[in-house]
Amino acid sequence: MKYNMLLINGWASTPSIYTPLIEALRPRIDKALIVDWHDSQYSSVDRMDTMIHMLSDSMPQRPLLLVGWSSGTMPILSYLGSDKIHKSVAGAVLIGATPRFVNSESPDYNFGWHKSVVEQMTENFTQNPRAVIDAFAEKCMSKKDKEIDPTAHSFKSCFHDESLTDLAKDELKIGLEFLGHSDVRMKVSKILHPLLLIAGENDLICSLKCSKWIQDNTPDTDLHIVESTGHAPHYFEPDLCSEYVNAFLEELEDDD
Repeated sequence: MKYNMLLINGWASTPSIYTPLIEALRPRIDKALIVDWHDSQYSSVDRMDTMIHMLSDSMPQRPLLLVGWSSGTMPILSYLGSDKIHKSVAGAVLIGATPRFVNSESPDYNFGWHKSVVEQMTENFTQNPRAVIDAFAEKCMSKKDKEIDPTAHSFKSCFHDESLTDLAKDELKIGLEFLGHSDVRMKVSKILHPLLLIAGENDLICSLKCSKWIQDNTPDTDLHIVESTGHAPHYFEPDLCSEYVNAFLEELEDDD
């Protein structure tokens, strides 16, 4: 069976961040829409609903798989925890997922970045956006990832280049501010759809604990940990990740 896919990327990345995974999943995909996530407007349930209708109302009608990476997982979690989920949505694949980017300093969620670090990152972005984006891309990779050439080089090219417009800079800054306060944990507890979580063992952006928290707070979730990879296992291990996705899709079809 083929699926339509709505893919949402993470902060400062371009849609090409999904190219290796899409190529590996090509036999399973009918239509794919990649959303270039910038700021909080893309996290609204209404915005998600509009994009989902764009895919679901086209012919032939297919089941829809939501795919998110990094901060792009937050709008999907929020949507799946809402009360207006389109009937075509079969489930979601969340890579390097998080329901809250910063440490809540509460016993049940005492991980994530400290808020002051995100605030400093936002301030630095105002002064030198290119340096902040480069540093972020570097931090996305594990030691092993960085040793894989030319993949490491092509991964860094998936982030916004030096020709950033003023509008893009403003949107990315708003995105950082959004990450400093956004929290969709209350939505996660309402999710009933099947989830597949894929996490890098050495993820320094969204801790593996974030994915485990989502798994512990949802009823139908599988978690696969990709050894030695960082925040982008779908880019550095696309064939392995596509195996996980294909197995997940087969489970969905068996349940139907």
